[in-house]
Amino acid sequence: MSANAADGSNEQVHKIVQGEAVIREPRFSSDGRTIYFVRRDLDDGVENWSMIVFDPLTSSESVLIRQRERIGELAVLHDRSALLTNATDPISNRRQLFYVALPNGKVTRITNDIKTYIGVSIDRASKTIVTAQRTEEARVFVGDSDDMFSMSAFSRDGKRFAVIRGRVMTDAVMLYSVSGSDR
Repeated sequence: MSANAADGSNEQVHKIVQGEAVIREPRFSSDGRTIYFVRRDLDDGVENWSMIVFDPLTSSESVLIRQRERIGELAVLHDRSALLTNATDPISNRRQLFYVALPNGKVTRITNDIKTYIGVSIDRASKTIVTAQRTEEARVFVGDSDDMFSMSAFSRDGKRFAVIRGRVMTDAVMLYSVSGSDR
């Protein structure tokens, strides 16, 4: 990870990871004194995801949270009281929105449904979240075998079929309050 002036001068390498580790989603705090980022480590073939707090002046870092589930995009509240993220829910395997308190790392879930949330951003007042919401629907069709060109599964007598016709996805841009009072 490197940081530099807007014109590309003064580039400084702040963090180097090796092996299977990956750094993603670096974000400055509003005062520019702290960098938050997501790190994925691979330990004996198992992914572990962490939110890291990094001080570029001292090159020190601390792990805010560590979990097996994927951590996606980050947004930093302007008062530096929390981070917002989308992360994979361990039960549904869908990306949900979470509020991660600073500095203790207490995680509070913002959404809890069967939709998937992609991306997260926050307004300057740290009051409104914007995210993309994806709804997925699987469809199974049942009919006579003479009606379809390609069948996925036949009944035992060969006269009926069932075919899964892919997933239907619906995307929408959603706005939520940080407090969750509009849910």
